[in-house]
Amino acid sequence: MRQDKELIIQENSQNQNTEENYKTESPYMMILRRFLKDKLAIAGLVMLIAILFLILIVPIFTKDPAAIDVTMKNKPPSPEHILGTDALGRDMFARVLEGGRFSFFVGFAATIISVFLGTILGLIAGYYGGVIDMIIMRVVDILMSIPTLPLLIILAAFLSDLEVNPKYRIYITLGLLAFIFWTTYCRNIRGIVLLLREQEYMQATEALGFSTFRKLFGHLLPNILPYVILYIATGLGSMMIFEASLSYLGLGVQPPYASLGNLLQSTRNFFDLTRRVWLWIPPTVLLFASVLSINLVGEGLRNAVDPRLKK
Repeated sequence: MRQDKELIIQENSQNQNTEENYKTESPYMMILRRFLKDKLAIAGLVMLIAILFLILIVPIFTKDPAAIDVTMKNKPPSPEHILGTDALGRDMFARVLEGGRFSFFVGFAATIISVFLGTILGLIAGYYGGVIDMIIMRVVDILMSIPTLPLLIILAAFLSDLEVNPKYRIYITLGLLAFIFWTTYCRNIRGIVLLLREQEYMQATEALGFSTFRKLFGHLLPNILPYVILYIATGLGSMMIFEASLSYLGLGVQPPYASLGNLLQSTRNFFDLTRRVWLWIPPTVLLFASVLSINLVGEGLRNAVDPRLKK
């Protein structure tokens, strides 16, 4: 009898261990676990945190980036100005940090808006199908066929003639970037929804008579949320590059506000490129490091969300 009891106790303990081993893990914990195993993604995350600390916290203790001192113009790096000064005597270290802050703000806000629009419209198009899907997709096709750069140049000339305040041009740039990029996210989200709506759990919601709102935002949206986070992470780097390009061409953020793009715009002659390297190397390095860190984090998230995409 005693042996039988011991056997029963051992079997119960084994069953409990088996149940513990087979406990379900939430999708977000699986993504986090996979992400933490990616050394390059962790290195990118550390680099990104360091850059954010540099552009958000350090400026509290630096000089005023808008302070002009013509007696100190185009001075090389020194203990007083560790990255030198520009053509108006403004401290380049403070200007680069301000430029990084503006570039991050515009890129992040434009990414959030474009992903939000693309997610909502892609969700609706993929779920409803039919005429609604056709209308949304044809709008996407039309917008994606518009030559972006010529349109932006015309718009920039129009804004210059209207003498729009540089403060408001920041938000116009943000809106333009969101308007350009939401179509890509809409198409991608629609494709994911077309696959998910045929899954068994979605058929069960139909059988149970759930409302459309509950099916869209209670069942479909939580399942595409990892992809939404992935699109934000991977799109931010591209958005920052595009914003810097627009500002370099004079179509984006305008002086006296600094962005990494218009800081590079100030060095458009051979003398500055060769003799005043402090004017263009720091913003270039900051832009490169920012985009690199974002891309590493985005690649890590991509592999964590869907390991099949990992080469």
